[in-house]
Amino acid sequence: MTVDPWHEALARQLGDTRASSRELVLRSRALIEENHRLLDENYRLRQQRASIVGGAQDRQ
Repeated sequence: MTVDPWHEALARQLGDTRASSRELVLRSRALIEENHRLLDENYRLRQQRASIVGGAQDRQ
């Protein structure tokens, strides 16, 4: 049984699409993790700044 060339091309394209989809999922997850890390760091720095500014106002 022979396979039509268009069928082979379509199968290759589907494989490529799946591979790029997996890459996008992994990249998205990495970006989400990085975003959470930056949000946590931002929160920590805001708390630190608030304690410094609050302490400076208490001394005035």
